[in-house]
Amino acid sequence: MYQNVVRQIMPVCLILAQLLFFTGASFAEEFAGINFGVGLALTFKHGENRVESASVQNGIVRVDKESNRTPKVMFETHYFFQPRHPNKEALTNWGIGPFVAIQPGDSGGKVIDTYGLGVLIGFRKNGQNGNTRSSWNIGVGYLVTTGVKILGDGIEEGQPLPAGEKDVRYKETNQPGWMIMASFSW
Repeated sequence: MYQNVVRQIMPVCLILAQLLFFTGASFAEEFAGINFGVGLALTFKHGENRVESASVQNGIVRVDKESNRTPKVMFETHYFFQPRHPNKEALTNWGIGPFVAIQPGDSGGKVIDTYGLGVLIGFRKNGQNGNTRSSWNIGVGYLVTTGVKILGDGIEEGQPLPAGEKDVRYKETNQPGWMIMASFSW
């Protein structure tokens, strides 16, 4: 299921990346107010423990290393709605709106490692030559990490291996979670 979603999203991401990197600054100002950024996200798992390694000690399964809170560098795109002052003037130094973020995959063949969406608050920085597009942002969101390794079916931490098993088995799955992200947009 997730592979189909990735196959549909990838062409859009590639087109947006080409437009971002191979066009001038005027494009960014004309592209429906959408901005791009890079951020550092701290992710929190939702569901079973992410297991890096496990072993059997005295017949009991022990998790040697898990990664339930993982920092990630993510690319994000967002749109900010600007609040209005009671006299109807737009407050242009900050905004709030939705964002979509991805973390590219590693050399193991995954195109996208993590993808998510959420709400971002941005504080604009007055730039040189009147450029106010850059901002510092902070947000929260929901994400899905692909290819997460967890203990195999029937194997539980702190319990003996099931009958007939000699080694710890793992399985890969897509796991939902939450993120807190700080980003910088240009």
